[in-house]
Amino acid sequence: MRIFDQYEGKMIEVELSSKKQISGKLIECGSDILVVLTGQYYAYLPQKHIHVIKRCEENEYDIIQSEPSPIKQTSDGLTLMAVLNNAKGIFVEVDISGIGSIFGYVTHVMSDYFVFYSPAMNQLFIPIHHLKSITPYLNKTPYDLPLTSMIFPVKQLLADSFTKQVKQLQGEMVQFDGGKNAYKMGVLTHVENDLAELTIGNGQKLYLNIAHIKSVQKAIG
Repeated sequence: MRIFDQYEGKMIEVELSSKKQISGKLIECGSDILVVLTGQYYAYLPQKHIHVIKRCEENEYDIIQSEPSPIKQTSDGLTLMAVLNNAKGIFVEVDISGIGSIFGYVTHVMSDYFVFYSPAMNQLFIPIHHLKSITPYLNKTPYDLPLTSMIFPVKQLLADSFTKQVKQLQGEMVQFDGGKNAYKMGVLTHVENDLAELTIGNGQKLYLNIAHIKSVQKAIG
């Protein structure tokens, strides 16, 4: 028996690596992911970002009866990679280390990263190991925008690994980690030995360890 199987159908509280707490009913346990029904939504939580799990009293949290999750399971079983693949084309919220929540659509899943389209941030390349949770929404669209107003990226050639995908962006104006900091926005001038050389606004060159990059996107302009 897997250790969390005994808690299926029970109320639990989960603390993630960001100190964020998620409470709800444990619906299912996969090999590397848990599914928790929080209120009326399903949260898919990769186990590598879970710090603490504890049981809660049944009457401590109110759970609204929910429709089945729009992320369907396949014969491959419940795994993080299967969830990401089955989430393609479904409106989801992803929680990314160091960035927070991003709303949009998974469009492609590669060996160690996935491609995400957000109406607010355009197209992002996100390493899978920085994904803290994924929450699907049924019969909704991001920001209540009509689907016809969204500009999904055209078909493109994607690299088979995140490092190679970053390298494909050499010479482009990019934003790392959502572009919240000025030193993570600039021209990607070179990629070598898992380091990205970035020339920022004042001409200074910085070097970022690709293993610690949470997302990369072309700067909107």
